[in-house]
Amino acid sequence: MIKGGYFGRKIYKELAEVLDKNVKDKSNFLILTLPGLGLTHEIKEYLNKKGNRKIKYINQGGEELVEFNILDLDFDKSEKAFEFANDYFKKADLGQKFALILNLPHLVNSLKYKRAYFASHIYSIYYFRVHNFQESKEFSLRTNKELTEDKVEKIYRFSGGIARINRFLCLNTDFLDKNIVELVKNKSFIRVINQTVKAILFCDEIVLEKIGVKRKGKFVGLILKKYFQFYPLPFRADIKVNKDLSFEENNQSSQVRFTKTEAEIVKYLLVNSIINREKVADFKWGKGGYDKFSDWAINQTVMRINRKLKYYRLQTVPKIGYKISLK
Repeated sequence: MIKGGYFGRKIYKELAEVLDKNVKDKSNFLILTLPGLGLTHEIKEYLNKKGNRKIKYINQGGEELVEFNILDLDFDKSEKAFEFANDYFKKADLGQKFALILNLPHLVNSLKYKRAYFASHIYSIYYFRVHNFQESKEFSLRTNKELTEDKVEKIYRFSGGIARINRFLCLNTDFLDKNIVELVKNKSFIRVINQTVKAILFCDEIVLEKIGVKRKGKFVGLILKKYFQFYPLPFRADIKVNKDLSFEENNQSSQVRFTKTEAEIVKYLLVNSIINREKVADFKWGKGGYDKFSDWAINQTVMRINRKLKYYRLQTVPKIGYKISLK
């Protein structure tokens, strides 16, 4: 086991050190991570150990501020996370500072982030990473004391140090004796990793390397490696749809515009691998419209989109729906 137990782990000491420094310096900083890496648990253990009433954990809007505030606002789940963060930074006095947790790292490059009030008050970034082998081993044995050495090692190889996957395997050890394919197809497991996978989809390679999900361009964990073989990353078309329904392809403005329905279909495909015919019908006729209207009308909608696109097209995925591809 790790010398010093839970608080002797490198991942905890790294986090505690950066928190201590920013609390002492009275400085705002950003913590970039992914859903499922266990950061919230580490933060709470840090606060319990410190017992410092001048440091406060906040995970919703409307809380009173203290001298140093750790904002864990679940950007992956809450549509109001940006609003809450802005409100807190605006109402803080000169002596009140923040550690803001952002579990969707790609948002740092978004226009919404760059225009946010709090963004201009962040002075440094810390990347909270996955567990290394020793940390994964300690986590596994705390979760399930009955694990053998072989299973502990297998859990790390499978999970790549992602705490959420690690915990699932510790509590469902029968999957360790099955083919990884069975695991990545299991509905219960997919629900467990869904938010983590969605966040990974939009991360650039540099961030994934810093967080430790990838090493030299490859996923560290066998599960993610296999998962993305079965569910490939969506094709990232360079299409920008504007509010007035005009659009750009490869930074070139189109001479035509989408209809509202066409724009909704294209925007959906820009962040999802595939759109099924039912979803197209929902955009076109409202929820449940697929049963009332014909496949012919859906095909016509897709054809009209393809006539407007110059460099890309909506390609049929047999028996499923459509995806974006190059023309």
